[in-house]
Amino acid sequence: MTAGLAEDLGGLARDLARAVRALRLARHALTTDPTALATDALDPWVAGGALAPHRHLAGKRTYEALVARHTSRADEALRASCARWVAELTLARLTWDLERNEARALRAPRPEEPRRKRDEAPDEGSASEALLGLLSSETAEIAGSHVDLAARRGARVRAHRDERRTRRDEVAHRLGRPGRFGRALVHLDTTLLPASGEAGRASSEPSASSGSRLVVTASADLIAVLAGELSPASVTKVAPDDAAPGVSEEALVGSAVRFLRTTEPLAKDLLTRAQVARTGTSRAAHGLAPVDTWRLASAREARGAEWPARLTGEWVQRGFVGFGAAPAMKLPAPVGAASFVRAAALYGEALHRQEALRYAAFPLAEDPHFVDAHRTGALFALTVASAPFLARELAAGRGGAVDASKALHASLLFSLRLRALAWLVAHEGVTERVRELDAVTGGPYASIDFLAPTPHDDEPARWLAALTTLSAHQRLVDTLDDDWYRNPRAPRAFATRFSRPALATTFLADAPPDLEAEAIRVGKAFERELG
Repeated sequence: MTAGLAEDLGGLARDLARAVRALRLARHALTTDPTALATDALDPWVAGGALAPHRHLAGKRTYEALVARHTSRADEALRASCARWVAELTLARLTWDLERNEARALRAPRPEEPRRKRDEAPDEGSASEALLGLLSSETAEIAGSHVDLAARRGARVRAHRDERRTRRDEVAHRLGRPGRFGRALVHLDTTLLPASGEAGRASSEPSASSGSRLVVTASADLIAVLAGELSPASVTKVAPDDAAPGVSEEALVGSAVRFLRTTEPLAKDLLTRAQVARTGTSRAAHGLAPVDTWRLASAREARGAEWPARLTGEWVQRGFVGFGAAPAMKLPAPVGAASFVRAAALYGEALHRQEALRYAAFPLAEDPHFVDAHRTGALFALTVASAPFLARELAAGRGGAVDASKALHASLLFSLRLRALAWLVAHEGVTERVRELDAVTGGPYASIDFLAPTPHDDEPARWLAALTTLSAHQRLVDTLDDDWYRNPRAPRAFATRFSRPALATTFLADAPPDLEAEAIRVGKAFERELG
């Protein structure tokens, strides 16, 4: 049966789409259905479970059959993408018990009790209630109560996250992969082809002695996209497990640390000013307070723009008309002006995933590490936070739009710092380095025992998308003006991106950027905006 699956790539692609959809529903149930967390709840991967019909797609033999399968150049991209999804399903199946344990630790112990209001001091509650309480607390005393609750949750949750991270590494090794994030996120495919033509744009420069041999910095997925431009000479088969082709894991880690270091002075200055404004004192006498991190992150002090009375998906859709049908999405909790920016990010990501499926089979249209979908969301968010958008779409005056934009950019700064920390936690856990990077801004995440940030399985993609969004946004503004979302050429440009295989859009430029230099550039941009 496994061999047959590997041979029928078209049928396998349809089966994988159904399996991933079922997995997402099962994960959603962990957050919404208390019965899914009961101690006697049925494992969805065993006979009778919702994922049992897809179990054959989540195993080592299927993965190895796909890696070993010989295909034509035209099918190489689909083979590689299918293998990536099979590996992801295998990791999910063999760590499901730990994922459910984490969900149990996040849930309130007595969900049948009525919930308190978010601005009241809690006795008990779920992790999400504690975090929402932090963001919406009116006083430092109430915030402190939520901090205590979050810390109690964090101690339990972090243990399960550490165990799951270790298990995922073990499963990845059994699949022949060096770790959870693939082959160190980079694999250089060596291809025999003429040393001229457009293919050179995605390649390194050949040495004088290399003749017609070029080194293409991308996975087999991107090679297939360029197949029309390349010679049909021999192509070395590659293992389809690079989380972000063309980027090393070390470079991603280094860029996250560099960004946090670069933005430390600005973050400390913003927190000091926020503390002075909140307490009325002339100086921060007792160091930086975690509560100010939550207030700046939620942009609750944003002034100058008249935000809608209710946060709806229709509001976001009206700002980006023509990019595609409104996708199904869950709106964020309405806490501060940053909620509108967060809604735009969720809308953009959901839109990209939805529209991509119109052009290709699921394994090609989506990817377990879908960088460009996250980047589309970040582009929409950055646009909503810009002064031109606030002035035009919310009828804010020039001064009001600038003031509101500054508050939202402060929120984006702390969100991006949180994303960098999340990637480090996903990569190495809560290490001394992570604690030290958190401590310089008052230790907001240590205060809740690192209940946040939540490390996602695709953190490399999320961080890479966040880091490269500013450059992508600047190119849109340079080409289409600061109201690019109104330009009729913009939907066509995005449709072109939506139509390409997911891995082919990891980078929008011709080659991967210098990530540490990009981290410094983004940090300096925030200094110019907020300094």
